[in-house]
Amino acid sequence: MGLFYAEGYFRQRLDESGWQREDYATTDVNELPLDRAMDNAGQELRVRVRTRDSEITAGVWTAHVGETG
Repeated sequence: MGLFYAEGYFRQRLDESGWQREDYATTDVNELPLDRAMDNAGQELRVRVRTRDSEITAGVWTAHVGETG
């Protein structure tokens, strides 16, 4: 289990003067090995997490990586 962010990933590098710089890449979610998880009724599966001040709703995805068997 992990968290996936469609935006916000970057590569770090140092510029000529030694300062850290970030290069932000665009992630096309449709090209990743991800499928939306569905409930028994065929609806997109979502989870709700209660925090101290509010509630967060997150979608659930299945990542297809590696091999099983």
